[in-house]
Amino acid sequence: IIAMNENSYLDEARKNCPVIVYPGIPIDLDLFDKFKPPMRDLDALFIGARKRYRDMWCAYMIEGGIPLHMKFTVQSIQDSIRANEFIEMHKRSRIIFNNGLISSKDHGLNLRIFEAITSGAVLLQQDFDQMHDYFVPYVHYAPFNNVHEMISTAQFLLKHDEITERISSAAMDWYK
Repeated sequence: IIAMNENSYLDEARKNCPVIVYPGIPIDLDLFDKFKPPMRDLDALFIGARKRYRDMWCAYMIEGGIPLHMKFTVQSIQDSIRANEFIEMHKRSRIIFNNGLISSKDHGLNLRIFEAITSGAVLLQQDFDQMHDYFVPYVHYAPFNNVHEMISTAQFLLKHDEITERISSAAMDWYK
């Protein structure tokens, strides 16, 4: 079994077969590299499902003065955007917001983490212990634990391009 994350159900599986925990490469770098937007003209971006209180987090970000471009989807083709538009918006963004894992039960890293890294934007990520299994806070992503940290971190990153670029470069180097 090859799993992307450590999980307690793997303990039972280990009794029957070898288990390798490997984050893999879930996003095709070449696919993202094809898109070369003229500039990063979107300050902050969230595209995804309306789960884990994302409405609240996004509302607070906007209230805190962060220019957030957001699109809530219901994971259906009619409510989503095309793949090339999705990638282009990520490549145009300076910050990608994420506040969760796949689920609280599975503790799996969601693809938004890898989409942000691959796009070259900084990942503004609600911090979880599982993130530390693969990434270093403040080196590979900008962590936050509450609304105040989220807003102040986003404001700081938008004012300091050199730090934003250093974090996104370190994340991309790790990913490659």
